[in-house]
Amino acid sequence: MGKNLKVGIAGAVIVAVTAVLLLVSFQKNRNEAGFQPEKKGVYTLRFGHNITEDSAMHLAAVKFASLVQERSSGRLMVEIFPNQALGNDNQMVEMARAGELDIVLTPTAKLSTLAPAMQYADLPFLFPDRDDAYALLDGEVGSLLLAQLPAHGLIGATFWENGFKQFTANRPIHGPEDFTGLNIRVMQSQMILDQFKAFGANPVPIDFHQTHQALKDGVVDGQENPLVAIHNMRFHEVQSHLILSNHAYLCYVLSFSKKVYEQLPQDLQGILFSTARELTAFERTETQAREKTFLENIQKSGTEIITLSEAEIARFREATAHISEKYRDVIGEDILAKTEQYLNEQHPQRKQEGFIVGLNADLSLASSQTGLAIKRGMEMAVEEINLAGGIFGKPVRILAMDHAGIAARARQNIKKFGAIPNLLAVVGGQRSPVMLANLALIHEQKMVYLVPWASASEIVKNDHRPNYLFRIAAQDEIAGPVLLKNGLAISPHIGFLLENTAWGGSVRKELSAFLAARGMKPCAVESFDKEQDTMLPQLQRMVQAGARVIVLAAENQEVSTVARDLAKLSSRVSLLLLGGNIGADLEKRWGQNGAPMDVRYVQTFSAAVNMSKKKKEFMERYQSRYHATLLKHDAMVDAAAHSYDLICLLATGVKNSENLAPESIVRALERIPRHEGVVKLYSPPFTEQRHEALSEEDLGVTLFKQ
Repeated sequence: MGKNLKVGIAGAVIVAVTAVLLLVSFQKNRNEAGFQPEKKGVYTLRFGHNITEDSAMHLAAVKFASLVQERSSGRLMVEIFPNQALGNDNQMVEMARAGELDIVLTPTAKLSTLAPAMQYADLPFLFPDRDDAYALLDGEVGSLLLAQLPAHGLIGATFWENGFKQFTANRPIHGPEDFTGLNIRVMQSQMILDQFKAFGANPVPIDFHQTHQALKDGVVDGQENPLVAIHNMRFHEVQSHLILSNHAYLCYVLSFSKKVYEQLPQDLQGILFSTARELTAFERTETQAREKTFLENIQKSGTEIITLSEAEIARFREATAHISEKYRDVIGEDILAKTEQYLNEQHPQRKQEGFIVGLNADLSLASSQTGLAIKRGMEMAVEEINLAGGIFGKPVRILAMDHAGIAARARQNIKKFGAIPNLLAVVGGQRSPVMLANLALIHEQKMVYLVPWASASEIVKNDHRPNYLFRIAAQDEIAGPVLLKNGLAISPHIGFLLENTAWGGSVRKELSAFLAARGMKPCAVESFDKEQDTMLPQLQRMVQAGARVIVLAAENQEVSTVARDLAKLSSRVSLLLLGGNIGADLEKRWGQNGAPMDVRYVQTFSAAVNMSKKKKEFMERYQSRYHATLLKHDAMVDAAAHSYDLICLLATGVKNSENLAPESIVRALERIPRHEGVVKLYSPPFTEQRHEALSEEDLGVTLFKQ
């Protein structure tokens, strides 16, 4: 063992022992007295972070301490412990959660063990520039991230920064292949590990304060960090090259111990929170201002500085493109959808390359899982189209907008889509009421609108000419009778439980007409409001009225509610689902309170219906691309298959249209003679009189757990 390494280890031991003694002292004081004013209403708060005292972040922390003391008239005193004086990041976070440390600044990646979505800023090449990072983190996206912390004992106030991350190495780096075989120091984060594995490197998690020694001893060959860390920790002194890549953004969350924060008077809470947010701009400006000096000093030290070209960055971006998709479920479709929408609006050039296909769906609330499945089907189709040369030699891109199940927001999105000159079509989501509310606007905009799930018959069966809507889905006019035929085989005593919306009214009309044609009527009809927390009263009244079969027209969340409450009933009834997706909650409710529930639903594509070679290949590709495990009753893949076929049909129609005018695309879609899709062989998919691609023979009723 070399002398320098021994000294380094000895120093580390001294720091660790000091941190333990401080921690024990703090814990002893807090455990003996609890958190309370030391005298006359004065509170002394301890603030820990991992950055050196000559950093912009520490300067901002000092300014924070001064301001809160001034604004509280001395009732708040803040003691700052920089440079891991109290322990490493993980230790300080645990101290704060336990109420043993009051304020903590933590890299977002280190918080991801508690809130996995905090890996967001580590997504490779997510932010085009700092202003975009600030707008997103200070806006709705940042609020969604911070809102996840209270459940873990922290109150997140704001995002401070260390800046964009850069590479250092002992060789020039111009492309992903230059990392092949190198050992690269990383912080403990699965996403960052995956990033360097995508480059062909061997990522090695090492504590931040041990990185310099590891680089010096050759344990690792390179690392990534912002300029402030590279300069202040002197990493450049033991690396021959600094590569300016701006490949990810390192931000810190300033958070308060929830246990401590909630014990403070409300006015002091407000001072802490508002001051932290106010100083965010100061801290960021100070960080940026120092970076020029850092670069000058690094260059003077003899380290060679390489700035990646746009072409080189594009190669890195391509190598890591799969990472955002892999972590989409971890970070949250709502967060990523809002990010993509912001970036497309702020950077119009992203929309000007090739052709655009829009997605106007709920990507954040009750039906977001269906929205995500629809988006995935679109992505799979667009990938194939672009690999085959695009449309007229131009690439096709997806532009997703989240309407969160709100008709007014969907309306705004439609208007935004209508202003895009290279738009081919828009794909809708799950919510029938949202689409029904915007039918007139869709036709005013002359917008080709593709429907992969929303089932209300009136969506496509409308009075508009030309009709711009085309559907591949189990629409109510055929799915309802298919379910009722199955239900009548169980019992003639059928009741309807319907969403209290225009869609619910449409379903009631369709189902009642079917029964009336057979001289029958429902024995009970009940309705419910969206997000109603219990359906037990409606279910009890239906059972008392004699219902032995219940047709439920509901979205995903309400299906789970009904399943939960149905398990509480002593009477056994059969449940026929119309519109909603089978969810994991139904699995949990299965077999509660006695015998398993009799639940049946309509499928158009997935494993419970016919399994052709093309379907099997699609499902295998879906699972591989999205790291998804598909269950037999996973109806999400139906939504993906519907949107996949719609996009493929759109591409065929556009290529055969006289021009790119919406009316011409409509005519071309109506004239496609034959198309082999994954859902079925369409022959033809649409005609001038029929914009519904599926018929009764394409539907199957599946018994859950069959």
